Amino acid sequence: MIDSCNIGFKEKILLLLTENDGEMDQKKLCTLLGITTYEIPWGYNIGYAQCLQASGEYHLILSGQYNEMSR
Repeated sequence: MIDSCNIGFKEKILLLLTENDGEMDQKKLCTLLGITTYEIPWGYNIGYAQCLQASGEYHLILSGQYNEMSR
């Protein structure tokens, strides 16, 4: 079952990543969206991935793969 609220978050995350050269600190992104890290929607070919940086912080980056069917 697809949660319509998550569809909005997916689109907002993709937009924020696109506007920030394809990468953004996960905490900053969550602060901007008013959500927790546990509320980030995940799925197959969602369009972004979580990457652990050398600093120990997580960033979200555009993955280049986005499947309209996963919406």
